[in-house]
Order: sequence, then C-alpha cells, then structure tokens
Amino acid sequence: MTAPMVAWMAYRGRPCTRNAEMAASMVIPTLIAAVLAWPGTLDTGATFAVQDTAMIQAMRGLMLWHYDEYAYSCA
Repeated sequence: MTAPMVAWMAYRGRPCTRNAEMAASMVIPTLIAAVLAWPGTLDTGATFAVQDTAMIQAMRGLMLWHYDEYAYSCA
C-alpha cells in the first residue's frame, strides 16, 4: 500500500521529503503492530486493528501538521 501511495504523490508533484514522511507514517505503525504480534501479545484481529487505527491516525496527523500543503483545492 505504501509504494503506490508514494508513487501517486510523486506523480502529483509532492516533494520527496513529504513522500518519505507519508511512507514512514504508514510503515512505522505496521512495524509496531508486528513487534506486538510476534510474541503473541496481540492476536491477528487485534494486530490488524491496532495497525490500521495507528496508521490512519499517523497519516491524519501528518496531513494536519502540513495542513497548508494538503488543503489546496484542485478546482
């Protein structure tokens, strides 16, 4: 999911730094969920729930942090 998102952002002219930030906001929550799942701390369903929730919130936080860049109108 990360590679197509970064490719689309690059196609739309987003700077490489923003692409890397967005990729990190998607990959880091996945790694955290995987680390929690490895020893059996979380079952499969809980792992996916934690990963999805954390990833969406990380992406939202990043877009709010750079609101002026993400809130432009395409019309």
